[in-house]
Amino acid sequence: MKSVIFLIAFLMSSTLIAQHLNFAGHLIDNSKAKILSASDNANNFNIPASVQLKGAIKFRTQYGYITLMPYEEDAQCVVRLYDLKGNLLQQKLFFQTINFCLSPDRKFAAFHDTRNIQLIDLETGSFTSIEGSNVFTFSENNSFAYYDEKNRTVHINSNTLQVDELVTKLLFIKEDLLIVLRSELKIAKGNSIRQLFSKSSENIFDIEVINNKLYISTKIVFADHFEFNSYFTSDMQIFTKDETVIYPLKHSTTQFENIRNNSRLSNTLPGEQIRNPINYYQDTVYQPVGNSYDEIQDYSSGVSIYPHPGVDLLGVYLQDVYSVKSGFVKAILTTSGDFHWRIAIGNENIPDSSTGYLYAHLEETSIPYVVGDSVAEGDIIGQLVDFPVTGFVHCHFARIYDEGLTWSGGWWTYDNPLSYMVNHFDSMPPVFERTIGNDAFAFRDSSDTYLSPDSLFGKVKIISKVFDQINSTWHVDVNKLRYSLSPLSSPQTMLLDTFAYEFNFFNDFYNAGPYIQQLLRTIYSFDQTCYSIGNYTDRNFYHILSNSDGNDTIDDVDSLQMFDTRLFADGDYIFRVTAFDPSENSSSDSMVIKLRNLNTAIDAFDKSSLVTISPNPFDRFLNINFNKENVQISNLSVKDISGKEVHHHLSVNAMNEKSITIDLGMLASGVYFISFHYENRVFSGKIIRK
Repeated sequence: MKSVIFLIAFLMSSTLIAQHLNFAGHLIDNSKAKILSASDNANNFNIPASVQLKGAIKFRTQYGYITLMPYEEDAQCVVRLYDLKGNLLQQKLFFQTINFCLSPDRKFAAFHDTRNIQLIDLETGSFTSIEGSNVFTFSENNSFAYYDEKNRTVHINSNTLQVDELVTKLLFIKEDLLIVLRSELKIAKGNSIRQLFSKSSENIFDIEVINNKLYISTKIVFADHFEFNSYFTSDMQIFTKDETVIYPLKHSTTQFENIRNNSRLSNTLPGEQIRNPINYYQDTVYQPVGNSYDEIQDYSSGVSIYPHPGVDLLGVYLQDVYSVKSGFVKAILTTSGDFHWRIAIGNENIPDSSTGYLYAHLEETSIPYVVGDSVAEGDIIGQLVDFPVTGFVHCHFARIYDEGLTWSGGWWTYDNPLSYMVNHFDSMPPVFERTIGNDAFAFRDSSDTYLSPDSLFGKVKIISKVFDQINSTWHVDVNKLRYSLSPLSSPQTMLLDTFAYEFNFFNDFYNAGPYIQQLLRTIYSFDQTCYSIGNYTDRNFYHILSNSDGNDTIDDVDSLQMFDTRLFADGDYIFRVTAFDPSENSSSDSMVIKLRNLNTAIDAFDKSSLVTISPNPFDRFLNINFNKENVQISNLSVKDISGKEVHHHLSVNAMNEKSITIDLGMLASGVYFISFHYENRVFSGKIIRK
């Protein structure tokens, strides 16, 4: 917190003394008002109160209005065009609206949809898709320039310019295009480009036109600080040095090693261990969380429902955000306006597939890096923006996966990052809610008709409602779920004890693919009785526990799974559900259910008494009994309730005996299925390990 106060004070002093270069090396034009929210947009662009526009972010254009919806994290975006009376002209759905901008005269708009640039002619309402990166700009006279990283070319009007070095920014000064490279600034004139500015050992960091002067910010990297210098020119020939800002680096090798060695959890977590990105240097952090990983998100009334691709770590405005691992900046971009700037840091500087970390909802001008920079673990990479939802200033944090030297925003997320934080603590277990009426759980048949828990039959879906709270009042979803079944007369006997699923699934980018919808429809219930939703006001998590084959992936097989009551004798049972959070706190809930299948229970053993099984339930040894001696069976297989084979014999003989004894002591308590070949027939049936 001291560093936050220091930086605020430093920023205030910089505003008074240095009018152009801020504490993080960005050039600031203090004469320009910054558009921050939908309400600000309405004021700045004079949208009449009588005009009703649907969308979270609204812009006035020459011909009407354009809106973007939603602006929430990683949802697909609806772009709507309206006329001046507020009549909807058209709307289109895109993966995202990355780096959205209007031309200076508001006749055109452009954004990147994670795959291509979308250029909009606002007069005709036509959309043009262009192969290029998320680096593009407009001139005062509506010239459009963009960078195609794949082909290493810059395009302006009909000209194509070859640029071998990575382009980080484009800017027009009048009708001349400035091309920002890592080590130099170039200017495009017709079909040629030439060097405009370069300083030995100084990399180009930022450029802006302020009060009709061109300002350039450069960056020099030292072991313990960055040095930012600004230069300006009025004639594009003579550059005068203006200001210098020293940005201290937070990391300290000795301090960092002491923190890692002293961490109480450093040897207990699996995989890559990380620290909390907004409380990095605290050894014990009870971090409040506002949204959990893979939690259902619905901020658009069903238009765009998606699993949350990260965790929302709650903080305060201008709180420092730290890199949890050394790496290389792959992307700095916004998905929708000033609240959604983010930095993606890859673990490796390679063009092939690699992993990394995403830090979102940063104040753009607090990020002291550009794409291509290296970052040390434990360094400040930016500060939290003043998010417009009350009580929800946060860092959206995720483990991500993508390919390329730079990333365009179409990455995948994977794993719950809270499971890997060595300094994250939480003592609040999940909380179960009543699912229907006073019943702990709900049961539906294959036609989605709800059944009474005192008369269950056939195959059923099991639904449980539960939430978690991670050091906060916000309800978030849990991390893992499992369920079990015991006879009411013997509660300690587990006839069934199975894993449902863990919320650590891969999320494809911006819920664009069918996998995301399959994932949501598999783990969540969406009927009128048990309707799952997650937004800033309503959070109801109805989980279909039985939609799982017991492994940790979700695929086509899972959505077909059901709890088969016919595998168990009619009677009274205790059904239990256990929920876990990322810190392995757990809660359980249970209810008594009654199975009423009458004579429909599965019993596939031969009824002529050629073969019998005893004892059943068994403790360790299972006997297969025959009506004669010297028998031979083949392909003996034992499978668990999910269909996974847990025991197998190719051939077994019963010499001078009428039975074969099998040692199944390695099996856990529960229901299994046994099958084998005997006398050209297949015998199968259900067995129960006590």
